[in-house]
Amino acid sequence: HYIAIKLDVTADKLHQKEIEEKNAEIQKRYYTDYLTGLRNRNCLMGKLDKEIEGRLYYININDFTQVKTFYGMKNSDEIIKKLAKVLEEFSNNQLTCGSYLFRIKFDEFCLWCKEENMLPKRLMKKLHTYIKHNEFIIDNTPMNLDITIGCSKNTDAKNTNRYIEAEIAHHNARLENVNYMIYQEQNRVEELYGKNLQTIKLIQEALAEDRVVIYLQPIYHLPSNTVYMYEVLVRIQDEQIMSPDMFLETSKMSKYYHKIMRTVIKKTFALMRKNRDKRFSVNFSYIDFTNEATMSCLFEELLKCKAPQNLTLEILESENIQDYGMIKEKILQIKKFGCQISIDDFGAGHSNYYR
Repeated sequence: HYIAIKLDVTADKLHQKEIEEKNAEIQKRYYTDYLTGLRNRNCLMGKLDKEIEGRLYYININDFTQVKTFYGMKNSDEIIKKLAKVLEEFSNNQLTCGSYLFRIKFDEFCLWCKEENMLPKRLMKKLHTYIKHNEFIIDNTPMNLDITIGCSKNTDAKNTNRYIEAEIAHHNARLENVNYMIYQEQNRVEELYGKNLQTIKLIQEALAEDRVVIYLQPIYHLPSNTVYMYEVLVRIQDEQIMSPDMFLETSKMSKYYHKIMRTVIKKTFALMRKNRDKRFSVNFSYIDFTNEATMSCLFEELLKCKAPQNLTLEILESENIQDYGMIKEKILQIKKFGCQISIDDFGAGHSNYYR
């Protein structure tokens, strides 16, 4: 006797297919720019890791902030999409099949070429001319874009990769007011890049290990020769105590500056809870006001604080303030808690940190 067993695997196959399709969609989103449909930064980094040789061109619209202000955000997105198409046209018509176009962010694009059919300077000159002479129609109004291009070497250097090289070349082209530039190997640049990486790593470890600390500098009331207030100064505990001039500016190149600032805020309020009869002063800059997480941290601590009047925020007026209206609004919110505000108008930026 035999028993026949039939299994309906159709549902399982459909389920498996659905999972595969979802995984493919997730992967596509991870490697694709949502606005233009081009490959994105994640895709570029993977490409550079896999491909030892190949030159990278960093492309950026000149004065795009003014373009956004004039045409608005919606039209700015249209400009980016149209530029992406024009760059694709150039890549398809002028370059060999070994070229790929990426949108990195905002108005920043990268063009990667493995097999170049023209010298880099000639390629950049042709690309610049191609974009500049291409008319963009926005709301039935013709406009022209201007771009600056930076070009990397053909292979990664010891302390930099081709993306960094192309960015540096682009930055230097902007400084020298030229349309394009090829990266020139300079030991100083590479050493500085390597040093910055080491500093960022040190900051990252210090934050993880709670070695970002605050020091207090007494501010005296001269007539009575008594301490009027304590100024909060940030330090990193390493083999030696590191002052901010050794890490603060570098931290601003990464996400860690705001984490440092939030650590300073939290530790200052913790100190205030233990010393309710003492007054403290913390330096606050424009970029602190613009960071939502930092402002949320400040307001949360002020809500819990029993004596907010004992805290003075010293605003560093010498920094590049772009939106005084926003600053004024935030200051009014802070003052509602009873917190004091003072202005550092001596033009010294973070000089108080450095003492």
